Amino acid sequence: MAVRQQQQNQFSSRLGRVSSGGSRQVYGGSGYGGAAPERTFATEIVMVPLAMIFGAATVMIGRLVEFHVLSKPSVAEMIGGMADYMVWADTVIAVILALVLGKLLKLWGGSRGKALLAGFLTIWLFEGIFIVNFPDIFAKLYSLDYVASVVVRVAL
Repeated sequence: MAVRQQQQNQFSSRLGRVSSGGSRQVYGGSGYGGAAPERTFATEIVMVPLAMIFGAATVMIGRLVEFHVLSKPSVAEMIGGMADYMVWADTVIAVILALVLGKLLKLWGGSRGKALLAGFLTIWLFEGIFIVNFPDIFAKLYSLDYVASVVVRVAL
């Protein structure tokens, strides 16, 4: 009987709080009250350049996976008729990585999302220029023959 009375008291106190219309935010869909953590200027100073680096890194990782793993003859045999679609494999890998990183590190929206996209597009569009300017770094990532072919192609 005492438990039932206690539950009724708790329920009526909850009803009182609900009917009073207090401003209480729910964050993260967890059902517990609390304000969302604010994005301060200090966190943006750190996270925006990191988002740009992460965007660039996703494209580089996608291209490196395509160059070192997907371009091997054994993989080409497994793929067979899908060779026409392999042109976009590095971009698909990069987009998936960018989506995962954006979700995990909360890089969507505002300046963080724009920085992630800017880093992604910078390397995706201008990787050849970076290879021409820094051939020794890219020769360690790719092969020397590939870097030389890109330098000749971009320099013309």
